[in-house]
Amino acid sequence: MSEITMSQVLELNDPKLLKIANRIVREAELAAEKVAANFTQAAKFPVSTNANTFENVLKSRFAALPDDVKKGAAAKATATINASSVARAKHFGELASVNLGSERSIDDQVKAIAFPAALKLSATEITNIKKLYGVAAVAAAGAAPTTNKLELRIHSVKCVDETGSSWAEKFGDDEIDLGGTSIDETGDTNKITKFRVSSSFDDGETTKYNPPRQFTFFNLLEGNTFPKNYIVTLVLSEADMGGFPEYINRLFELVKEKVKAALIAAGLGLGATIGAALAYVIGYIVDRICGILSRAWNDDVFPPLSAKIKIPSLSTRWNGKTDSPEQVIRFRGHGGEYHLTYDWRLYA
Repeated sequence: MSEITMSQVLELNDPKLLKIANRIVREAELAAEKVAANFTQAAKFPVSTNANTFENVLKSRFAALPDDVKKGAAAKATATINASSVARAKHFGELASVNLGSERSIDDQVKAIAFPAALKLSATEITNIKKLYGVAAVAAAGAAPTTNKLELRIHSVKCVDETGSSWAEKFGDDEIDLGGTSIDETGDTNKITKFRVSSSFDDGETTKYNPPRQFTFFNLLEGNTFPKNYIVTLVLSEADMGGFPEYINRLFELVKEKVKAALIAAGLGLGATIGAALAYVIGYIVDRICGILSRAWNDDVFPPLSAKIKIPSLSTRWNGKTDSPEQVIRFRGHGGEYHLTYDWRLYA
């Protein structure tokens, strides 16, 4: 019997899927450049008002940053935009032709560019993706399972080091919220409503949940194929550092639609295959976009972190147990560090 596998690393093992995903990451990077440059050169770099664009989604995050951080990000963006055409073509590929000075959104301009033939999937590559994501396996028939749901539970959140500089920590406590997004076996994304973990965290303090608090859950009876892949992205935020980054949920939804379009253009098609691949590709892209914002904008938020799990069948267990070993996610940002302990549990 295959084992349940758990991880906090979002990597794409298929080389063609990786290239398709990175093309979408590059599109978001162009939007990040334009949004930052717009801060000091609004007329030269107009940002789209269409809500369903990378520019608009990322602008909502940029607006929450301090002005000195915005100015620094604008200077960085101007420098990269003014890099040589050769350098930009090497980095962005065919997307280097996108005009950041146009009132037309980056999203619309990218849609007008022919999908690269090199990213089209051959029959063999499609077969390999199906094998990689296990969509050819069929759920076993038989008696009704005793467990048909899967949940991620929070056991505790520990403040290892408060946010801010060492002298500033003495004058206040951290107000910490936790929320996130989940992606199920079909690629559906769901917002996980934020809640207050603590209003007064100091170094070394821990908020414990006994019994463990359910963060989110999945119905294992959805779909008719196994194994099933699930990803939960956890977003930790500090109220004094800009609060909960609501743009994350919009970003997931937008990325999902772009991934669907790209996989269809590549020849993968709709159905179980695209659903199985969606969760991994979406998670990978959002993770990389957040990394870009951190570097390009000095956006010192706690980067969203993800937990992923692969369930081989309804009858699979962890050495006969319905709950997994506890795992720890380490959030670092704002000069602080928090450790979140969680597990997965199968239940009826």
